[in-house]
Amino acid sequence: KRRAGERRRSEANLDVVAAESDLETIFDNKKTEEKDENEVVEEEKGFWEKVKGEKQSPEDIEKAKLDKIQAKENKRRVWKYSKPELPLIVVGSCASLIKGTFFPLLAIFFSELLVVLFESDTEVLRKDALKWSLVFYGLGIASGFFDFFQRAIYELIGERITTRLRSDTFRSMLRQDVTWFEHEDNAIGSLSSRLSTDVKLVRLVASQSLAASIESMSSLTTGIIICLIYSWEMFLIMIAIVPLLGITEGLQWMMLQGSEGDMRKELTKNTDILHETVNGIREVQSFALESFIAKEVKTSLFDTIAPASLKQAALKGFMMGMIQFVQFGVYALAFWFGGEMIESGRIDFEDFNKSLWAMAFAASGLGQAAIFAGDAAKASAAVKSTIGNLDLVSDIDSKPWENKGLAEVSTGGVIERELPKSILSGSVDLVDLNFAYPTRKGAKVFDEIGLSIPSGKVVALVGSSGSGKSTVIQLLERFYDPISYKEEVGIKGTTTSVKTEHNGHLLVDGEKLIDSDCRFVRKNMGLVGQEPVLFNDTVYNNIALGKSEGCTRAEVEEAARRANAYDFIMKLEDGFETMVGNAGGMVSGGQKQRIAIARALVSNPKVLLLDEATSALDNESEKIVQASLDNLVKESGGERTTIIIAHRLSTIKEADVICVLENKGGGSKVVERGTHDELMSSGQKYKALVQAYVK
Repeated sequence: KRRAGERRRSEANLDVVAAESDLETIFDNKKTEEKDENEVVEEEKGFWEKVKGEKQSPEDIEKAKLDKIQAKENKRRVWKYSKPELPLIVVGSCASLIKGTFFPLLAIFFSELLVVLFESDTEVLRKDALKWSLVFYGLGIASGFFDFFQRAIYELIGERITTRLRSDTFRSMLRQDVTWFEHEDNAIGSLSSRLSTDVKLVRLVASQSLAASIESMSSLTTGIIICLIYSWEMFLIMIAIVPLLGITEGLQWMMLQGSEGDMRKELTKNTDILHETVNGIREVQSFALESFIAKEVKTSLFDTIAPASLKQAALKGFMMGMIQFVQFGVYALAFWFGGEMIESGRIDFEDFNKSLWAMAFAASGLGQAAIFAGDAAKASAAVKSTIGNLDLVSDIDSKPWENKGLAEVSTGGVIERELPKSILSGSVDLVDLNFAYPTRKGAKVFDEIGLSIPSGKVVALVGSSGSGKSTVIQLLERFYDPISYKEEVGIKGTTTSVKTEHNGHLLVDGEKLIDSDCRFVRKNMGLVGQEPVLFNDTVYNNIALGKSEGCTRAEVEEAARRANAYDFIMKLEDGFETMVGNAGGMVSGGQKQRIAIARALVSNPKVLLLDEATSALDNESEKIVQASLDNLVKESGGERTTIIIAHRLSTIKEADVICVLENKGGGSKVVERGTHDELMSSGQKYKALVQAYVK
């Protein structure tokens, strides 16, 4: 009675607590309903907020939703991308279907052999044992043949997909603008990973993983049919338990998919460190940074990747253990139930074994398919970075190839887009131009700048550091479009940078550059930068790259002469066939610069852009290269527009027009314009720059 009374009081207390909880819930719901709609939106959490614990804007939340939709679409597009391999996929799938029937059929032969082993007549035992042994032998030969055939077909499918996908992914990267490459997700380590690792993982979706799935489904279907034929009661028991294997397999795949994303990010970071270290090995060694960088990599490996790997390994081990546990649990229950049925006479020993082992062998096929769960998770994470980006089109699209969508993918390759045969006259106009770099939205570079460069003139841009001289050239090459940003107040006083509507115009030959054929304009320009990049090829090929449609030997040699490079090239061990090494490391800075000038001249461009082409050279090399530039300026003869950014007075003085740019913090403007003599007599900013240089 005392216990009953205590139980009643306890239940009454629980009722009170539950009632209070209900009241609190009603209160909370009412408060939630009264919240401002913007606050509710702000409290929504996406993936990054969960990871970093940061607030997200409504735009970020919407992007997360779109990413989920895109992920599903990407998986569908994997099959669309595999369309050229469809005949092979059909053949491989048929082989997988046939091979999947072998294990359940083995149950019939295995059960017959068990019955034979109980035979008391040794002659009959020997005869039947030989017969079923030969059946097993034949089944093994057939299984081996179809396994070989299936694997060979799917390996061929995988190699074809890998080759085509790697090529198409690289082409997609080449089509992006400079801003895309500046994004942290598109660092060199990440891009290398997409081309090497991710592409290989995507092939699993349409090769090994597909083969395992078809084979396991075929095995399960055959097992169900055999089990139904010999004992419908055993079928009901087994079919109620076997799905547990599928559930554990699905859980394994989902859990591995989440951990795989974290692993990929950390591995990409380490790859980035490796690339930066190799590219800057001279700086690393000169500052004795070997120990520091090695420590950074070790810390990253042990603090992030190692725990993630351990977690993934533990997860795989646990889930595989669960699958084994479920399998043996199925066997235990089946043996118990089968024993009950045999005892009651509802089934004989032979039919029981056929039903049991048909489903058991079929279930083992699901276990084998589960082995691919980890690879399938990796492939799912890799699909987004490869297939998902194939049709990515940037705002600045040079369209180097004929427009060919994913639906039209074939093994025939792609066709380079033909360009207009006309050429530019070379006039350039900046009309009330506003601009800020996308990565530095708050730092305005141009504030309604106005600048006119007539065709065939030599124009020098001068000014202090940060005045936007090099930016003019980057805009002309259309590495960026004229865009500026303004701050807008968002939710709870937060500020965001948004694009402004009126950014002025950049005109080439009187037409807006933003509306012009980007590739055509670039082919009419020649660029020599501060630190030109030479490719690990011969001197000849590096110069010839300046004319993508192809050039003759005479054109290459003439360009080398005009760049004052012919003599030193002929003194090299193999002349024009000399390898320049990685990033041009086998030639000096001055030689590299002259090769770059020759590369810019080989196409005889209508607009020549010289961006501090001698600033990174020593005095002796600078004099040699500067002599080449001076000759180029003099020989233009009104037929080529030349824009010079230089600090050497000899080049600036020869310019038809000198423009002085100045940025006082709100964006650069042209503050002075004229010839050298005009500005020295009437200008103040230019005169000050000249005097500072002379000093």
